[in-house]
Amino acid sequence: MSNSEHRYKCRDCGMDFIFCKAEQDYFNTKKLKNPPQRCHNCRVLRRAELSDEQSHHISALVCASCYSLTYVPFKPNGQKPIYCVECYYSRKLELCV
Repeated sequence: MSNSEHRYKCRDCGMDFIFCKAEQDYFNTKKLKNPPQRCHNCRVLRRAELSDEQSHHISALVCASCYSLTYVPFKPNGQKPIYCVECYYSRKLELCV
C-alpha cells in the first residue's frame, strides 16, 4: 500500500477497504472533504436503497481480475469485463502510464 492510499473500516459491513489515490482524486474533483465511510459495495447498495427510481438496478458479479464479489449499479450487457473498484483503478492507472 502506497503513502497516498488510506485504509478505512466500512461502517455497514465492517470490512477494511482502501481509499486509493484515484478515488481520492475523484473526491477532490467533486469537492468532497470527508473520506468515504462505506466500502464501494456498500455505497452502491446504499445509493440503491435511497433511490426513488424503480428502474435502479443492482447487479452482484464476480470481478474479472481478482474474482471477488462486487456490486455495480447497472445491468451488464456481457460485452465488457466487470472489475471491483480496486482492480478497476489499478487497471486504469496501468493504461495511463
